[in-house]
Amino acid sequence: LSADRYFCSSDTDSLDAVAIPELSTVILDGTAPHTVEPYCPGAKDRILDLSAFWSFSRLRENETAIDSLNRAIGRKYARAYALMRSVAAIEDAVHTETALLFNEAAARKILDRLLCKYKIKAEPGSAFSCRIRPAAAFGVKGYLALDTYEKKAKTIVAVKDRQLFSPFFFALLKKLLTERGVSFELSLRPVDEEIEALYLPDSSLLFTLRACEYPSVTINLERMLFGKGKGASKGQKALLKEIPLLCGAIRQELPEAGRLHDELETYYIAATDYAALNRFTETLIPALLRKEY
Repeated sequence: LSADRYFCSSDTDSLDAVAIPELSTVILDGTAPHTVEPYCPGAKDRILDLSAFWSFSRLRENETAIDSLNRAIGRKYARAYALMRSVAAIEDAVHTETALLFNEAAARKILDRLLCKYKIKAEPGSAFSCRIRPAAAFGVKGYLALDTYEKKAKTIVAVKDRQLFSPFFFALLKKLLTERGVSFELSLRPVDEEIEALYLPDSSLLFTLRACEYPSVTINLERMLFGKGKGASKGQKALLKEIPLLCGAIRQELPEAGRLHDELETYYIAATDYAALNRFTETLIPALLRKEY
C-alpha cells in the first residue's frame, strides 16, 4: 500500500497525518492547535482516544508547567502567522497591479502548445481529480521543501517568476486542465497558499516555481505580458523586497516554538504507557487493512 505522509510543523521528524488512498483512510492528529471533529461519527469517522494511555495524575502534577508552555508556544505561532499574513498582504497589493499586465490570451496560446507537445489530454473514462498535496512548509527547522514531485516527474517545466505573475499563470493552467478533464496535484506556498507546483501524475509532468538543476523546459512569464508589462512591474518588485525580511523573522520564531514543544512533550512522554499503546496499535493496523475499523 502507498501512503501520503503529512509532517508536523512543531516536530518535523514526526507526522500529523497519514493518508492511505487504497483504503480511503486518513489517520490524523485532531488535537489542538489543529482540532478536527468527526463529520460522520461512528458510521464513517472514528475517534482514537490516545489519552486512554496517559497517567492523568502525573499530568495534573505538572499542570502549571504544561499550561505555561502551551501559552508560550501559542504566542510564538501567533507571531509567525501574523508575519505570514504580512507576506500575503504584500503579495495581494502587488497582484492588484500585476493582474492588469498579464495577457491571458497570449498565455493560453503558449500553454496550449506546451500541453499539445506533451500530449496532455484526458483518457476516455478517466476520473478527474484535483488534490492538494503540499511539499513545502515553514517548520521548527526553518523552511523545508520535499523533493517528492521532482523525483516522480519525468518532465519538469521550470516557471521563471518572482511572485508577480505566477498566480495568474497557475490559475489559467488549472482552468485549461480542468476543461480537458486532466487530473493534477497542487503544492501550495506556506505563506500565502498560492500554487508553487502543479503535477500531472498520469503524464509525470511537473510545473514548478522552485529552482531545479536540470529542467526539461523553462517558461519565462514575461512572455505572457502585455507590451507595457516589464516597465510597469518595476515598482511592484520593490515591494517584494520586503518579503525575504519577513520570512527571515518567521524562521527566527519557529525554532523557539519547536524548543518549547519538545519541552512540553517530555511531560506527556513521561505520562504515557507505551507498552499498552503498542499493544493497541498492533491490533489497530490489521483491522485497518481488513477495513474493519
